[in-house]
Amino acid sequence: MGTNLSGVLPLPLAKVYHMGDMSERSKAELLVEIDRLRKHVTDLETVIRLLEDENAELTKIQAWLQEEAHLLVEESQALALVDPLTDIPNRRALHGLLHRRLNAPDADKTPLAYAILDLDDLKQINDSDGHTKGDTALKKCADTLRKLLHDGDILARYGGDEFVLVLDGADRSNVTEEIQRLLEALRQEGLKASIGVAFFPENGIDEATLFNAADAALYEAKNGGKDSFGFSV
Repeated sequence: MGTNLSGVLPLPLAKVYHMGDMSERSKAELLVEIDRLRKHVTDLETVIRLLEDENAELTKIQAWLQEEAHLLVEESQALALVDPLTDIPNRRALHGLLHRRLNAPDADKTPLAYAILDLDDLKQINDSDGHTKGDTALKKCADTLRKLLHDGDILARYGGDEFVLVLDGADRSNVTEEIQRLLEALRQEGLKASIGVAFFPENGIDEATLFNAADAALYEAKNGGKDSFGFSV
């Protein structure tokens, strides 16, 4: 016994199933309807392909935007740690670098010198020659110091006319020659500076204590006539 397909087929196909029972006019109308549906299906397939292509393009754009956002975050984080004028670490970066150095597992086995360098007469340069000349002096100072530092040393602009140098492995017995070398290099560039030096762990084991000790030594050096250096007692 055969199955009656007219009850399960879509209407146009069901009609095709009974085409033998239809008039020529009805058959023509049905074929037109089938052709219309076929075109409609083709149009839908085209739309689906376009949507798939657009979705793929949107996925690419989304990936690009995510990568750009990641790079911008990295760049902003890096810029937050660099002094924009001199292109060396700023005070915030110094805090992080020195904290890691002072809290390393073997930190107490290696001494270091913490030096504050004050560029002499920067205010006078700004007042007489303009801030552009003052900025040039600061950049020249940073470039000169950077060229003379050794691996493991730290150079940062603390703010204004002050720089901080952390000389790894330096103590009272060997730092004098190094400080004199720095001052002489600055003189060769037409710059003068005063430097106050404190020592880890002798004068302190944390940044604040070292800074205060070096700052007191710097004060004495500037009172002694500038373009000189002094050690914390």
